[in-house]
Formats: sequence, C-alpha cells, structure tokens
Amino acid sequence: MDYSYLNYKVMIKKLPPLKNLSLDRLRNFAEVVRRGGITAATGDDLSRQALISRQIGELASHFEVELIRRSGRGLAFTPAGAQLARLVTELERGLDDLRGAVKAAPAAYSIAASNSVLHWMLLPKLKAISTALPAVKWTFHHEGSRAIGDKITMGEVNFGLFIGTPSHTTLKRRFLGNVEYSVFVPASLSNAGDTATVLRDCPLALPIGGSLRVALDTWAKKQKTDLTIRLEVDSYLQAADAVTRGTHAAVLPSLASTSMPKGVRSMPLPAQVAQRRKLWLLWTDRLIRTRGSAVEVRDVLLRTLGE
Repeated sequence: MDYSYLNYKVMIKKLPPLKNLSLDRLRNFAEVVRRGGITAATGDDLSRQALISRQIGELASHFEVELIRRSGRGLAFTPAGAQLARLVTELERGLDDLRGAVKAAPAAYSIAASNSVLHWMLLPKLKAISTALPAVKWTFHHEGSRAIGDKITMGEVNFGLFIGTPSHTTLKRRFLGNVEYSVFVPASLSNAGDTATVLRDCPLALPIGGSLRVALDTWAKKQKTDLTIRLEVDSYLQAADAVTRGTHAAVLPSLASTSMPKGVRSMPLPAQVAQRRKLWLLWTDRLIRTRGSAVEVRDVLLRTLGE
C-alpha cells in the first residue's frame, strides 16, 4: 500500500478551506505590515480602512491565528502576522520575477501540417513570418489530416494548415487558397512531349494510394494506356526528390515549384485528373481568448500564407 498517498490525503483534509483567502487580502495585509499600520497604508480613506480591517479579520479566521493585536492606541503584529507578511512579500517578488522572465522569453507558437505543406509553403515564407513576428519561437509538427484537427482541438498545437474539408466543426478556419497538382518533369526528360505522353512514357514516381492515385489510374484506364510507374512513395517529398535527381517525373502539389531546380518543367494535369483542394488555417476560440498575442500571430499567418 502506498502510505505516502494516504498521508497526502490526510494532509489535504487538514488544510483549511480557501474561504477568506485571496491574493488581494494577502497583499493588502503585507502592505499594512510594511507601512506599520492600517492608516499608514490607506491614508484618510475611511472606506478602505474598513475594508482592510475586515480582510485582516478574515485572514485571521482562515489561518485560525491572531495576526494583529492592540498596543496602546496603535496596532502590533504578532509573530504569525509578521511571518505571513514575509511569505507574501516573497510571493510578490517571485511573481514579479516570473512576469519579467515570461515577458523576456520569446512567445512560443506551434503549427501542424502535412510534411509537403510545411516544406513547400511554410518554410519558404518563414523569413517573412519571422520578420513580422521576431519575438515568436516556432514549433512545426508533421501530422496527417485527421491528427491536425485533433491536436488543435486538444490544445496540443496552436494552429493548423489543412488541405481539404476540416471535419472539426468547432474549429475556427480561414481560407488561404487552392492547392492544385501538376506534373513535374526533370530536365533529363524534358523532351518527353505533352502531359499525356509524359504520363505514358516517362518513369513516374506516384503515391501508393489516395484520391490522386485513383484519379490517375482511372484516367489511364479510360485512355486505354498504362502509366509508366517506376517508383511508389508514401510522401510527396520522396517523389519530389526523385524529380530533382532527374530520375523520374512525378505528380505533385503545385506548391513544390518553390523548391524545384532550374530545368524542371511543370505541366498541367489532364482535365479529367485535375484536382483542386482548399487550404485552410485552423485555430480555436480558446487560443484567441487566452493568449493576448494570438490575434497578431494569426493575422500575420493569414496575410503571409494567403499571398
């Protein structure tokens, strides 16, 4: 049996309830002790004198000990009262230190998105975002579509970049633009001809599954042709790497153009395959309510990523 836990429960039961205990009461009492009396702390404000006198009585009731006593025409502070004042003063200094440390530290914000969006959209615009928000420390999370909404809802990340239609109806969202797809052809294969010819004759790096792969397979079947698939990947970044190395053509989000070397040609997909998916910035009302800088951060992301 864990006796430490039982001792903890007994200790908690022995603690007095929080009635009559507040930071305002404690700070007012400490000020009275520092100044040497209620009148010295309040001046001629009779209503405040009455308030603080009542608060001191409430604190004495909470701690079940005398904090002040009459001494001639004035007041004297008991050892317990003096100790309480010291503790409150130390607490105030600690809070001031914490406030200063928090103010000096960079504001931390996090964004969840797919690896391709992080790599081709967010990172290329990170300089502009950091210039607008120089005091922000960023954390990027690579997540799948479902996990992005879940992590924002649970407060594990602050913002999300989501392609498609978010299923989390409680999340706030703002449309950033459309994500389209193109065929990227390396310079070594640039003489392959039109898009249909590239898809038929060039070695392709394509996703293992997903709606885009289904659309390409369906198109090829209707055209009574075969796709020359020579590499199947579970990440657009892997396919993009094959393009930059000159070994394969690939169907990628048009965002990939931000990292393609010279000589790589971008070609539109056939009309029957072309896809356009919406890109959203996601966040919660709770984030905006609880963090004073969140509105500015959100607006910078909207302005920069929506360009």
